[in-house]
Amino acid sequence: MQYIRALIYASFVMILVQGLEVRPALALPFTKVGEAFNEELTSDRPDFTEATTVVPDGHYQLEAGLARTDDTVMPEALSRIGLFSVFDRDVEFRLVTPNYNYNDREWGEFSYGTKFAIFETESFAVSDVVEYQEADGWQNKLLLGYDFSDDFGVASNINFLERGEWAASLSLGVSLTQDVGSYIEYYNEDLTPRDYHTLNGGFTYLLNSNLQLDVRLGYEFTEDSLFHGYGLVWRI
Repeated sequence: MQYIRALIYASFVMILVQGLEVRPALALPFTKVGEAFNEELTSDRPDFTEATTVVPDGHYQLEAGLARTDDTVMPEALSRIGLFSVFDRDVEFRLVTPNYNYNDREWGEFSYGTKFAIFETESFAVSDVVEYQEADGWQNKLLLGYDFSDDFGVASNINFLERGEWAASLSLGVSLTQDVGSYIEYYNEDLTPRDYHTLNGGFTYLLNSNLQLDVRLGYEFTEDSLFHGYGLVWRI
């Protein structure tokens, strides 16, 4: 727990160190709905690796879909609300809707937290996610991203759980056309009672500047099983 707190404190200190001037306005959620976005749509799905980008203050982004394994279908939903900016660093609130296991007829648990930008250059960015779920406690995710060019980049997450376990991912992304993107990713969880190793890939299709569809297919080594998923991303 101490190293998680240290990561959180260090992240906030980096934000303060880099701030050159305070933005006087504090935007409430949804107060900028309808305004044009300065950046292209970027999402945390469909891979496990979460992007370093943060939803701008006053805006909302929904990321939802279905994931299916050999014997389970689970809905997925992540709500992201841009809260405010501190020293030109955006901060968002995140709510993960619990999955429903149709076979076991059981709901999972809500998790909630925040995501904030720490450091950003033209090609490299660092962000952080702090989330809480009753079953797992606090979790800290360090998000890293590097763009080799406008069409090719690499991203990685390092996740630390309060109970001392961890997870990590590495994802390579390529823009095939102006509207079509693809990725391939390796993801590993060192969790009790077993490790979780996956290799997966997928595609995204941008219907318009604020609406995206996605599909993914992967293999889970521990269970020797395939999984696939479909979803969408919508921002306002």
